[in-house]
Formats: sequence, C-alpha cells, structure tokens
Amino acid sequence: MARFEIADVDGATLGAAAGADVFFELGMMYASGRSVPVDLVSAHKWFNIASMRGNQDAIRLRREIAAEMSDAEIGAAQRAARDWLKANDAAAAVLSLREAVRLAPKNPQAHYQLALALERTGAHEEARTHLEEARRLAPDLVPRDAR
Repeated sequence: MARFEIADVDGATLGAAAGADVFFELGMMYASGRSVPVDLVSAHKWFNIASMRGNQDAIRLRREIAAEMSDAEIGAAQRAARDWLKANDAAAAVLSLREAVRLAPKNPQAHYQLALALERTGAHEEARTHLEEARRLAPDLVPRDAR
C-alpha cells in the first residue's frame, strides 16, 4: 500500500503513469481523514479517477460516499476530476513533445505542438519560446495571430 506525505496532493504531478491504486489510496486518505482533513468532494474525485483506471473498489466507495453528498458536492467532485484529468493530459503531452523536440530540434511542427501544450499548462514563457522557434523554422506554419 502506498503512503503519501504530500502537503498539496492536488498540485502534485502524478500524471498518466500513476496507476489506479495510487488514486484509490488518495480517495481513501480524503474519505477517512488519514493525514488530511476529511473531504468527501476530494475523495469522490480521486475514487472517480481510480475507477476510470479500472479499480473496482473505487467504484463501490465512490457510490457510498456519493450517498452522503449533496448534488452540488457531487457536481463539484466531477468537475474537479475532469479538470485534473485535463491538466494532467496536457502535462503528459508536454513530456512527450519535449522528447520529440529533443530528438528532432529542427522540426517546426514539434516546436509548435509543444508550444500549444505548454500554453494549456500555463507555461506561457516557455510556450512563447517554442512558438518563436516554430515560426523561425517554418514561418507559414504558425498562424500570424499566435502569441
């Protein structure tokens, strides 16, 4: 069983490589108040992500805690899960695209796609650097209004 000692686990980059059991344990932490205050919205979010990755116990526990939550809390948990997945999908894309740029540093499409992914993660300055490099390598590739 995994043990977590992360002060702000929502800010941690667990990303695509983390297995269902990691997310299940996060759900257990928030559901039981183990090392963190009890937070059913966060527990539901992590159980939701764990269930999406195949953890059957997470499906059952998500249903159980949902019975104790208001519709607004369930909605908040579902939005939080979607937001986390979206953010971490972008982070996974950044890792892959950084590798593509490392392997093909003169590929303007790799720089352009990396710039777009970085922008989604909020790394605006680094995104601008790759956008400028893509524009330098292939001026017609990057839309004129791209910043």
